[in-house]
Amino acid sequence: MDTKQNIRQYIRDISKVKTFQELEELSNDVCQNIISRTKQERNTHMTLLLYWSLPDEVQTINLIETLHQTGHHILLPVVTGNTLQLREYTDAHDMVTGAFDIPEPVGGEFTDYDKIDLAFIPGRAFTTDGARLGRGKGYYDRLLTKIGCPLIGVCFPFQIVKKIPMDTHDIMMNEVIY
Repeated sequence: MDTKQNIRQYIRDISKVKTFQELEELSNDVCQNIISRTKQERNTHMTLLLYWSLPDEVQTINLIETLHQTGHHILLPVVTGNTLQLREYTDAHDMVTGAFDIPEPVGGEFTDYDKIDLAFIPGRAFTTDGARLGRGKGYYDRLLTKIGCPLIGVCFPFQIVKKIPMDTHDIMMNEVIY
């Protein structure tokens, strides 16, 4: 597993043998850890960058709604060309199907990156010290250069690997929740 492509394939292979119920149970545990992490902050109304999950990622849809209902300002990425824009989540009904068939919030672009308190970032694999392997397009790496808050990788426990080859453009996470 020495190349990024080999690691991606290894994680895909493991994901395929997991049942929906197994992934749902693992997701619930990870989302509880995310909620606990947000409670460690003193600000009860934070601006949080989250993601609308793909089927093979930690499921965040209920988490987004839960955190939104408790007063947090939720931002979600929107694919625009080769970049990610951020938009505010207001309601599950205010979403449209975007690139890669991922629901995306409607509304104006959010560019006040200094206002983001915590950023929860998906990935294909992570190391415990914060190395991140994405899907290979570099969308998050380009976005994360603009964000100064703690970057928190989010993954299933089986997505933790010992080593990920890092390139100069790859962005390290401050911590990983799994």
